[in-house]
Formats: sequence, structure tokens, C-alpha cells
Amino acid sequence: YEKLLAAGTQLVGHVDLAADYDGLGVRWGIGHKKQSWHACEEACRGFNRGPLTGGPFKGLPCNTWTWCSRQACFEPDAHKHSLGDCWLKYQELPQSPEVNMRTPSASATSGPMRPSFLRRHKRAMAD
Repeated sequence: YEKLLAAGTQLVGHVDLAADYDGLGVRWGIGHKKQSWHACEEACRGFNRGPLTGGPFKGLPCNTWTWCSRQACFEPDAHKHSLGDCWLKYQELPQSPEVNMRTPSASATSGPMRPSFLRRHKRAMAD
């Protein structure tokens, strides 16, 4: 993944409207509010690593994100979360993201950032 980023590979966002993706937090959702999942995805795409980002994983790139889409969201931690919280995360395999929760009533929207050549093409699978 690091080599792809260094080569300037364009990342393509994918969205899962009823899932909360796992990952190492490169930017916590608390205090990091975004108006929409689109804005959260863009924050992941534009994430700049470094000492000002905070947390123990601040040196990793962002390739997965989760956005709180309700007034209150459940996350597998000890904090209370609310509408607009945007977590920026890193997963080793964003093409096959690990999921914390996935239900039709999930309070989170998530998505991985993948190189465009990893997208599945429906026509290629038709034969």
C-alpha cells in the first residue's frame, strides 16, 4: 500500500451504508466532525500523516473511514459518539476490509480507499 501511495496511485472510494469498519485509528472521530460521509471520505483521501494528527498510529496512511450517520452511534470503545464523528483508519488490506458491525440499522457509514485497478468489473465476471 505504501508503494502505491508513493507512486501517486489514484485511490477510489467505496461506500458501505450499513457498516462500521475496523482499523487502526490515524484520526479519532471524537472532535473530528464532518457534515457528510462524502466529507469524511475526502478527509481520508487528503489525510496528511505527521505529529499533529495524534494517536499512536499517526504515521500510517488513511485507507478506511467511518462516519456517524445518526444522533448517537455505537462504537466498540468507551466513548459516546454523535452525528458527524469521522474516524480515519488504516487497514492492511483495504480491498478486503475488516468489519466491526454490519446491519441494516447500523448507525455508521464506512468505506475503504482502494487503487482503482482493484475495483471489480461486472462485465469481466459475466463470461
